[in-house]
Amino acid sequence: MTQVTIIAQNYMARLLVQKANSIYVGLGKSSAWSDENTPPAESNTAVALDEPILYKKVTTAELCRLTNVGETGGVIVGTDSYVVATTADMNNPDYRYLYCEVNISGADAGAISYREIGLFSDLTPNSGVTKTTLLPADVSSTGTLLTISNYKVQNITDTGSVTVGIIYSFKPIVS
Repeated sequence: MTQVTIIAQNYMARLLVQKANSIYVGLGKSSAWSDENTPPAESNTAVALDEPILYKKVTTAELCRLTNVGETGGVIVGTDSYVVATTADMNNPDYRYLYCEVNISGADAGAISYREIGLFSDLTPNSGVTKTTLLPADVSSTGTLLTISNYKVQNITDTGSVTVGIIYSFKPIVS
């Protein structure tokens, strides 16, 4: 059986960190699911969000690793805790996860309801667009959808905000 090395996972994560200026979190799907209490499973063939609402450039794109037993991490996503890499850690194969974070507020796009979150690499705004929060009409190319998550309805009010943190890992499947 073929085995992918953890240093390769570190390498791929480092490549994405270098693309931080083109990594965006997108929110989508304003309309209801057929069953609002049970969002559908995500499709690994998805290339875009359903009903994109906005895209916002991430403010954080860093390498990280899972914490060791008894260690405190600086980033918590779900039930897992992660330690962010220092410059000296960049080639350490333990740091093979990409952590991205962005805060999206009502000031960015007004009050919105969404049910999908996507992480995009190589998103390209239209020529001359320099803002960090983009509406679909501001986007020339969404680039590559790296990950997508479906949720029950989430709301951002005119005066509210949400911080989205995403851990991205490379787990190849080999047959």
